[in-house]
Amino acid sequence: MRWEWFQQAQNFLHDRSLANQTGPHPLWDTTLPLNLTTVAETPQDLNNFGPVLGFAWTPHIWQGLFGQEKTVIRGGFRIAYDPAFYNIFLNIATSAPTVNAAVLNATNCAGNPAGPACIGLPAAVPTGTAVQSSLIPLVPVGVNPGLRSQTDVSPKFHNPYSEQWNFGVQRQLTGRVAAEVRYVGNHTVGNFQSVNANPNLEPIIDSGFASVIPAGVVPCGTPGAPGLSNGRQFVDCNHTVHRTRDNGSFGKYESLQSELRIQNWHGLAGNISYTFSKNEDNVSEIFSTFGAGNTVTFAQNPFNPSAGEAGVSGIDFPHTLAISLIYNLPFLSNQQGLVGKLFGGIQWNATYRYLSGQPYTVSQFLASTFCDNAGLGGGADLCRPFLSNPNAPFGAVGFDDGAFFGGTPGLIVDANENPISPSAVHWIENTPDTAKTLGLTPFNGSSRNQSGARGDAANATAMSIFKNTKLTERFNMRLEFTVFNPFNIQFKGTPDAFIDDAGTPTGFGLVRGNSTGGGQVNAVQQGIGIRRVQLGAKIIF
Repeated sequence: MRWEWFQQAQNFLHDRSLANQTGPHPLWDTTLPLNLTTVAETPQDLNNFGPVLGFAWTPHIWQGLFGQEKTVIRGGFRIAYDPAFYNIFLNIATSAPTVNAAVLNATNCAGNPAGPACIGLPAAVPTGTAVQSSLIPLVPVGVNPGLRSQTDVSPKFHNPYSEQWNFGVQRQLTGRVAAEVRYVGNHTVGNFQSVNANPNLEPIIDSGFASVIPAGVVPCGTPGAPGLSNGRQFVDCNHTVHRTRDNGSFGKYESLQSELRIQNWHGLAGNISYTFSKNEDNVSEIFSTFGAGNTVTFAQNPFNPSAGEAGVSGIDFPHTLAISLIYNLPFLSNQQGLVGKLFGGIQWNATYRYLSGQPYTVSQFLASTFCDNAGLGGGADLCRPFLSNPNAPFGAVGFDDGAFFGGTPGLIVDANENPISPSAVHWIENTPDTAKTLGLTPFNGSSRNQSGARGDAANATAMSIFKNTKLTERFNMRLEFTVFNPFNIQFKGTPDAFIDDAGTPTGFGLVRGNSTGGGQVNAVQQGIGIRRVQLGAKIIF
């Protein structure tokens, strides 16, 4: 039994903001209650008990099946906890009410164009104390922090935990060969999730879809409150854009894992493993990747971030196959004489790895504010495209002529602004007008990691031949010939996930090559996508 305690790092920010707000130079309006002008204190999570159970049994029955001391049956269960990572708290540390930010630019410096910190002007020196001295007078002190975008954690923020289990049978087949089959699974509870804690209801109401707002959820109606400002009506009157990290994520993984091990069988040693698995969750990361894994992290329906987002995980790889082989050629192994020196000591090695393509979520950029992106999506729309005709070509996209081209709202057109039938395209841009045309709501966009939306599968092969020559009792020379990706199988990574890029040479549905980004690094380091030949020599002593 384990008991684990991870302190709440956020409470340091609470202490600092409280000392600042109650000190001689407060950042915020002192007439407001402290719970609005300071970072909230989070209770310690003190119930992280982790039992671990396991067993191993060598059966002495049914020897025709299990053999004599040749079978082991194993199983286990445990609960394990995960600490919060610091990026969560760094986001809090760089937003209100921890900090009171201002922007220094040429407009601010208009009254003092020769100022040393006036960015963009010939005399600009935007460094160190020069910036500080010019910036401090611009910081509005005594305002309501609710007018600023805020990031925090939920009041009951705690450590996620994972329930893990396995059951397997290992059987010795010969003196050199053994096989194992395992059922392995886990259930994760309380994983971290980013949620829109203060949805803006204005676009939902103005678009005529007020019926999708849950009962009891009403927009702020208090004049002058942060939640009713700049033409927006947020749910919470005390805040504008409010992003919260909570424990709303869950996941479930199940797998059948198999393995065959060979140890020095006529000079051959190797390992062959295959895993068939399924991984499901409602979000795979608290940040957006804009590609595979967790394309856009926020739920398209802010009122349903749990069940509404449940689906295939962004780290779901149904098929994984790995093979590694080493074969020492048996002839002339003692390297006696000239012939032995020339042709003995040869070893052949090979590795192969297959991994299913990684899922991604078909997405769109700012076509609509209905799903209240409010900057939460990092430039991406939280509304997702509609799945129109799953039998149409995957890269066929229809757009809202009004939103995308400034033409007729609700008219569905292709990338060349030609009117098309919804049945002719796989995806349709999600806007309130296209939703009305299709008889849907903007919250009916496609699901996370829609079927068929996966990157390239990885096929990584490497082969080598080593020639070991014994020079003396202490010195050996090895000549190496290695080929990475000998069959020249391409690995192009993840396709463009955003339908706005449809119709461009490198747009939506087209797979990115290895010429840019991390794909090139993977290709070079792991032999994926690029054929390489490597020659080498070593002196071993």
